[in-house]
Amino acid sequence: MLKFNSTIIESIYHTLINPGRHIPIDITKLTGITNEMIIGYPLFGGIKEEFIQFTQGYNLFAYNAPFEAKFLSSLLGKNIEANDVLVAVKKNIKLDKYKLSDVANHFGFKMRDIKIAHSSIEDALVCYRIILALVNMGYQWGFI
Repeated sequence: MLKFNSTIIESIYHTLINPGRHIPIDITKLTGITNEMIIGYPLFGGIKEEFIQFTQGYNLFAYNAPFEAKFLSSLLGKNIEANDVLVAVKKNIKLDKYKLSDVANHFGFKMRDIKIAHSSIEDALVCYRIILALVNMGYQWGFI
């Protein structure tokens, strides 16, 4: 996660989270995260308070926000809302596909490495750059 104010990244929070169960091979293929990689990392409950403190007072943004908000809502036990960067992109840019990497390529920046395309920090940095590009295009966020 990134905490930013206008065009300045104030801080970054990143950790792997142990889901408390075996990671299926199809998820490993999608994310690159293996069962071995999460050994020693906390369950979400172990970082819940850190997450709440990190995000408190800030608007949340996510690419495909309904998915992320539903996931976070279930983990936190309360309704979470987030500004959907994907919706903003679709309102302003006509593309054949709207995968995060496709949108990044449209703006002229690339995901560093396809193997980490679903790394939360990489996705957050790319999403942040897309937000800035949309703002530079004149997009006005109706903050949630």
